[in-house]
Amino acid sequence: MSQSSHQSSVQLNLLPDVKKEYLQSQRTKNTLISICVLTTIGATGLAAIFFALVYLVQPGLIGGAQAAVDSKTKQLKGVKDIEKYLTVQNQLNSLPELHEGKVLYSRIFSYLKTLNPAAPNNVRLASLVVDEENKEISINGATDNFQAFSVFQDTLKNAKLSYKVDGETKEGDLLFEEGSIIVDQQDLTRSEGKQELSFTMRIRYNEPGFSPANTDPVLSVPKKETTQSAVNAPSLFEEAPRVESGE
Repeated sequence: MSQSSHQSSVQLNLLPDVKKEYLQSQRTKNTLISICVLTTIGATGLAAIFFALVYLVQPGLIGGAQAAVDSKTKQLKGVKDIEKYLTVQNQLNSLPELHEGKVLYSRIFSYLKTLNPAAPNNVRLASLVVDEENKEISINGATDNFQAFSVFQDTLKNAKLSYKVDGETKEGDLLFEEGSIIVDQQDLTRSEGKQELSFTMRIRYNEPGFSPANTDPVLSVPKKETTQSAVNAPSLFEEAPRVESGE
């Protein structure tokens, strides 16, 4: 057996620590450079794609869309009386908004059931005209006498309204403005033994009674005691004198 076979192999690390750190930093540097190069290449590729989309593809899409719009516009202009159709369409589109904002004067018919006093003080209405600009209601009618007419006026003065706004109940508002009754004409006539007082009057209304924003309106009139001796009393609700007979 040879002598060399009995000798063990020994490896010595002759590189100092500084050399090893230098090699490690070089490897790290090369890795970072590779990453930066790949990132730059990727960013350049994305920039090229965006450039192509903005300056090549997008103009083509816009041009195609504009051509389609021009074609449809030309086609519409070729339709006879197209302006009339467009005007009608615009008016139709505005109808819902107009409907929501319209004043509900039709409520006056339900209010009249409460405003017209019971017999013998009831009123026979001939006409009723609403003046939206001045917020007035003109009434033309007739009663049997001055007392019935006075009762009707006091009913109008004291009619109170309750209603709901956004689910909240409000009450106590007067249907008509205080002190706004104007009597334009009243004539007392007698025919075939029957007398009749014809009249024409105006009264300003408060907006809540006819506003579409208010729902479930309910009209009420305070109930006061009256007597037949109040024939010529200026107000239904003034205390009328009572006549007592002695025993």
